[in-house]
Amino acid sequence: MNILVLGHSPGPMKCSSKVKTTKHRVSDWLKDYDYDFHNLSPVHAPVLRLSEVKDEHVLPAIKHDKIIALGNLASQYLTRKNIDHLKVPHPSMKNRVWNDSSLEPKVIKQIREYIGSV
Repeated sequence: MNILVLGHSPGPMKCSSKVKTTKHRVSDWLKDYDYDFHNLSPVHAPVLRLSEVKDEHVLPAIKHDKIIALGNLASQYLTRKNIDHLKVPHPSMKNRVWNDSSLEPKVIKQIREYIGSV
């Protein structure tokens, strides 16, 4: 099974190992799977518009059976390109949806169902 996680852009800096970054959370979600991680932008881009995403950067990375889009922008890009994917809330610690502790188990279940193993 080929799995790609498509994010927004790299974070602005290195974080201490005590901070749970986006990649840490995704790693926890997909701990039983091999997967590739790619971003819409190769550089930190706090404000990124769909029109600024370069196909030549993204499309060559999309050669996977299953694609998980982190957040709205990644999902919108894939939708515009007619690429099947699963959209999940962006796992950034700044995303307030994660204040609901019941969300993460639901997202993990959704991912496992999408990948094909419950």
